[in-house]
Amino acid sequence: MVLAAAGYLVSAQWQTRPTRVVNPLQPYTSLSDTREALVEEQNKLKAQLTATQVNIDSRTQTLVSTQKLDRTLVDEGGQASLAAGLVALKGRGVVITIDDAPQGDLTEQAIAHAADLRDLVSLLRGSGAEAISINNERVITTTAIDCIVNTILVNETRLSNPFVVRAIGDADKLARLANDPQIMQDLHRRVLSDGVIYMVEPQSEVVVPAYQGTLPGKNIKTPS
Repeated sequence: MVLAAAGYLVSAQWQTRPTRVVNPLQPYTSLSDTREALVEEQNKLKAQLTATQVNIDSRTQTLVSTQKLDRTLVDEGGQASLAAGLVALKGRGVVITIDDAPQGDLTEQAIAHAADLRDLVSLLRGSGAEAISINNERVITTTAIDCIVNTILVNETRLSNPFVVRAIGDADKLARLANDPQIMQDLHRRVLSDGVIYMVEPQSEVVVPAYQGTLPGKNIKTPS
């Protein structure tokens, strides 16, 4: 009877043994697929917002042309939208790229930081930039630039490197100040010592998209 009982316990333990994961990459693949699906959904929503704004603009012009809407009110609304960053802009400016070092160990000193982007945005604003974007995310007065693990959060959107900053303004002045090693000294030092990529390119035509994030005090997304 003792042997029979021992045999029963061994059999029960063997039957309840946890199943071993056959493919250790399956959880990672699942997370990757989920991320791609979310990015695709986000792009579709932004496209829908853009189409909606085009429809609104078209109807506004129709109302103005038929004198059903006061032109002064339209102009005032346009100026307010322009000041709030709700209108895409195009003009002379600079394109600045910040990226991790392409070679060597990716230490803390060899990668791009949210602080680098914050410092650069402050420099561009202080130098008279009329409009700024990071990876096509419009930067407005309430924009926060934060670090979340290995990604950077701008306007509630997760961005990954390389970070391409576009700014409209006096291209020569913006480029000169952005290249000044006495300004943003930490970034310029890491470019030389750790290989961080930092490229400043003046351009005759820079496009900065409209802001598409959530406005303070609102529960809806603002179309471009």
